[in-house]
Amino acid sequence: MICVSIAPSCRTGSATASAIVLGSCSAGRKPAQPPANPPIVVTAAVLQQTAADGLILTMMSNRGVKTWPGGHPETFCTDNYRCRFASSSVATQAQIISLLGRIADTGMEIVKTENLRNYDGKPGYTLAQGE
Repeated sequence: MICVSIAPSCRTGSATASAIVLGSCSAGRKPAQPPANPPIVVTAAVLQQTAADGLILTMMSNRGVKTWPGGHPETFCTDNYRCRFASSSVATQAQIISLLGRIADTGMEIVKTENLRNYDGKPGYTLAQGE
């Protein structure tokens, strides 16, 4: 018989940010408006207005390449944009859920969310190219 003992992890983690993936064809429009692909700065401006409760828009990327702030207009972009909202401290579930509601109220399509965590003070997630 083989006995395996599983020790609890010594790593402590805390949510510090949220990555929210938006569909680009709906970014920045109300549902009644025709589909459009506004420039990334327009979408970023709308998202910055949704930020509150200590979460701020820090970066947008497409296919792993940073597109805002300081992105290059010649970057080939696909249908989805990852938008990173970060907190200077711990981001609570209530803060993230509230943020999602404000983004949904803009008419943008939320495709996916992922809570980003730090472990032992270090990011447990990868940065976008150029970040």
